[in-house]
Amino acid sequence: MPNRLQSRGHVRDIDPDALTVTAILSTGNLARDGMIIEQAGWDFTEFRRNPVVLWGHDDSSLPVARVKDLMSSERETTAVIEFDPEDERAEALFSKVRRGFVNTMSVRWNPRKWESRKLDVDGEEREVVAFTDQELLEASFVSIPSDPGATVLRADGSRLNLADFKDPEPAPEPDTSAAEIERLHARQLMAVIDTASGVIESRSTRPGRIRAAVITAIAERLGKTPEQITEDLFR
Repeated sequence: MPNRLQSRGHVRDIDPDALTVTAILSTGNLARDGMIIEQAGWDFTEFRRNPVVLWGHDDSSLPVARVKDLMSSERETTAVIEFDPEDERAEALFSKVRRGFVNTMSVRWNPRKWESRKLDVDGEEREVVAFTDQELLEASFVSIPSDPGATVLRADGSRLNLADFKDPEPAPEPDTSAAEIERLHARQLMAVIDTASGVIESRSTRPGRIRAAVITAIAERLGKTPEQITEDLFR
């Protein structure tokens, strides 16, 4: 009869003869890092081909176990995990799991779709990130699950930053004040003057005077001096 251990409210089956344990890999609850993984969004296709279980997400070391069976519902994802009977590290870890010294698991995933949500957490509104489409890369036994600085990692192994998945700040509204509109019109007029002057001067026998003549004509039309027009256009 397999032993039964309870950890953090979850019951797990342990078979000491077969070196297997049934454990919850992931839930749809709000984690310590302020993130939610929607269980319906898991893609296990590639993981089923390489169902590795590690210690502490250390993929530089050999796996200690493998997932034999994977079951997922809207609330949680559960796995039957088989430890390697010919690996001393695996046997040592299984012993700690069996005796209750290691009780928790963590997952590493490749995020593909996510969204920002606002939730009421203990009477306070918090902004969280909810992943809605993600690829499972590996599962690990860990000492402390859902640690924002250590156990939650990107697909490339770097630390996950909550800010990376938040909606970008909206772009500021354009300045539509009268002064800004006047400056915009001045810049547009200056561009027209430069273009027209360049074309005319390229065909003129008196280069260098066309631009000044255009500014003088504008000044006379507006009742200003050429210096005032130049200052308006270049300010």
